[in-house]
Amino acid sequence: MPMKQKILIVDPVPIVRYGLTQLINTENDLVVCGEAVDAPQAVQLTEGLKPDLVITDITIECLNGIEIIRQLKAIQRDLPILVYTLHDEYLYGERAFRAGAKGYVRKVDPPEVVRNAIRKVLNGYLYLSDDMARTLFDRKYKESPEFSESESPIDRLSNRELEIFELISKDFKPTQMATKLNISVKTVENYRVHIREKLHLQSLSQLIQYAMEWYRGNGDMLRRTSRLQGAAAVLQPVTPPSPAGREPADASPVSDKPASNVKPLRPQKAAKAGRPRKSLLIDGNVA
Repeated sequence: MPMKQKILIVDPVPIVRYGLTQLINTENDLVVCGEAVDAPQAVQLTEGLKPDLVITDITIECLNGIEIIRQLKAIQRDLPILVYTLHDEYLYGERAFRAGAKGYVRKVDPPEVVRNAIRKVLNGYLYLSDDMARTLFDRKYKESPEFSESESPIDRLSNRELEIFELISKDFKPTQMATKLNISVKTVENYRVHIREKLHLQSLSQLIQYAMEWYRGNGDMLRRTSRLQGAAAVLQPVTPPSPAGREPADASPVSDKPASNVKPLRPQKAAKAGRPRKSLLIDGNVA
């Protein structure tokens, strides 16, 4: 019987490790040789077990997920590493590949995708989505100047700054960030200042607003559609598009005279106490 290829799983969530173990151990030529919950344990097991593949999340205890990729590659230079995470590949994918990962899949992907990614990486190939492959190709080979610079202000952040920024977007307070990342509150505050400077934001409130907009999806939408002219651009008010079939408000001069078929509105009387105010509906909008 041929020897099975050994896989080490690095993830802080027990149910994730269990699910991956069940998926992998059903294969005739694969076996989970160990499970790690944090960075020190991952390093220890990699040194002792010499796995053929490591599957790791981006978010693990004691060390940034990108840094753990570098550490494991330092231990075992040719070690294939597959990132298995909930984080958007547009945010962390390129960073993971630069650190030495050979594949990137998300935890929302179906089992057959994960199984296929494991096979590809074990056989010496890269595994990433078609969209991510196209993005990386464009950045490397397109000659247009728009691809010579970062597509998003977020790309200017270091790996640790990106972690802090993501926690800001989820409304973590400095003390909570410090506890989660095992650093001091003062260090968190310094990182927030550096992030604000890199994103050209004027205040902490702007940073929080921008981070939350990014978390809701606006950051990724802007990243995939056009290159931002600085992070502050996302904070500018956007005029909503006119409904289909209707001219924009500034398409023609506005007359001071009411249209002949529209009756002028009378001033609305104040609502009496205890009686609900009636709303006036005009063209589908409430006045």
